[in-house]
Amino acid sequence: MTADLSMKKYRLDALHDRGIDEQRREIWLTSEPDLHDDDWAELGVEHSMTTKFIKNIRLLGKPKSKPILIHLKSMGGEYQEGMAIFDSLMACPCDTTILSYTHARSMSSIILQAADNRVLMPNSYVLIHRGSMFLGGEVKTVMSNIDFEKKVCLPTMFGIYAQRMTTTKGRRFFGEPMNKAVSELRKRMNEHGDVFFTPEAAIEFGLADSVFTSWEDLKPGVKLKKPKTKAQN
Repeated sequence: MTADLSMKKYRLDALHDRGIDEQRREIWLTSEPDLHDDDWAELGVEHSMTTKFIKNIRLLGKPKSKPILIHLKSMGGEYQEGMAIFDSLMACPCDTTILSYTHARSMSSIILQAADNRVLMPNSYVLIHRGSMFLGGEVKTVMSNIDFEKKVCLPTMFGIYAQRMTTTKGRRFFGEPMNKAVSELRKRMNEHGDVFFTPEAAIEFGLADSVFTSWEDLKPGVKLKKPKTKAQN
């Protein structure tokens, strides 16, 4: 096998097995099917996706390196695993662009906010909500988990959204107090539970930056101030 063919095979194997193209500096952050489900339902954000992404972003994310393009296709998933992805993106010294396919919903809508440049496919959408909990065990354990969710997880989520909403120039909440953005999101969630945004609406609210038009346009812009992780009460 020639050197060129060996390199092509290496790149294909890396792309499909590890979700990375080192030469083009692209990472695929995508959900795997649940092989134990008869319908092969999407697993969403879980530990194997997170572990793979942390390795890939560390491999490409060296200081003074070129921008990284991340292809995001996930229905959401586990909160803590998603926050590990969020944190690893926040720590990346390179400019990052996330291109979201299908939907950035639930946990994946939070991950989206960690990118410097947030791009949505034309027929995708953003969905935000308070999430779901499925708990079992003794009463004290269940109550402890609920308390942690209310005091830590939800304020963190609202803070991430609100930070981007109030710091994205030219958008509805730019320059407003974070509490105003949080109040608007809480109101919509109270009314609808699941809150949907078309690409245009997500851009208006500062939850995305642009709609995909061409591959040449996928270049991260000025490095943005990274979101805080706690909402003001």
